[in-house]
Amino acid sequence: MAGSKSRNHHYNHDRSVVEIVMSIGPIKGIEGAKDADKRGAAARRVAERMGGRVLSAYVTTGQYDVIATLDMPNGEAMAKFVLAITAAGNARTTTVQAFPIEEFAKLAAEMPVM
Repeated sequence: MAGSKSRNHHYNHDRSVVEIVMSIGPIKGIEGAKDADKRGAAARRVAERMGGRVLSAYVTTGQYDVIATLDMPNGEAMAKFVLAITAAGNARTTTVQAFPIEEFAKLAAEMPVM
């Protein structure tokens, strides 16, 4: 059934959107770098409690310190995830949705005319 939650498959059966979270932090500074694995595990647990999962997470150089891709069941779950991460003081985040090129092409083809 489209949109149904399955324990064995990707959660977003009715859409191919991936949520991307780019974070700057920890706000405490570089002193928290040694705890990166613990913060990553905590973020994975939070995503699972929200009905989603972390697909990938990377420590990066440049503007953002961490970039993660998530599969969340809906925007409300994603908002709660981001709120939990920022409320813990671990990071400031920017969140975007990413569409596979094929999915975006389908959306563009179905775009209403103004």
